Amino acid sequence: MLSTALALSLLTLTALPEGLAEPGDFRLRLEPPALLAADEPAGSAAAQPAQPNQPAAQPNLDFDLLGTPTAPQAAPAETSTDTVRRSVLKVHQGIGIGLLGVTLATEVVGVLNYWDRFGGGGNSGRYMRAHAALAYSSATLFAVNGLIALLAPESKNEVNNRGLDHVKLHAIGMFTAAAGIAAEIGLGVATANHEGLMDQKTLATTHLVIGLATYVATALGVSAIIF
Repeated sequence: MLSTALALSLLTLTALPEGLAEPGDFRLRLEPPALLAADEPAGSAAAQPAQPNQPAAQPNLDFDLLGTPTAPQAAPAETSTDTVRRSVLKVHQGIGIGLLGVTLATEVVGVLNYWDRFGGGGNSGRYMRAHAALAYSSATLFAVNGLIALLAPESKNEVNNRGLDHVKLHAIGMFTAAAGIAAEIGLGVATANHEGLMDQKTLATTHLVIGLATYVATALGVSAIIF
């Protein structure tokens, strides 16, 4: 019996896992988990409480996408020169509209006069005086209006709201019209002095064509300022 008990004891010790051969170790393995945790060192990772998930750092969105707006600059104070210039230019603009109408009437009557003299209208001369009166009126209006524009006072505070293109277009149109009017006066006198000569019709035709071109240039220059 004694030998049988010893054999069973040895068999039991042999069957225990490695590290539990000592009886004390076997008793520690049977202790509750709370007690085992208490025996562990305070600095171990298992004893430290789980840290809550920290929120990820958000990017800084505090920036100005469009840049810092600049304060609008105050408009310069209007001077007496600005007031006078504006009034003069309004008169210049009004005379320009009237000039455009007189020039159109001059061209219409001029075409009728050409047809009456050289186009089979009977050479009655009924449009001659009206055409001459309108031609001299348009030339006078053009000269006066050009002088008004040249004598208008300059202003340093003036802002060109129409843009440089409009100003250039106006200047080109009016300088072309001025050259046309000067040529028309010379051709008109030459046509009248060549009454009955072979080249009178040629001079009259040239006078008519330049007159139409002068009207187009005047309309271009006036429209650039009005519209």
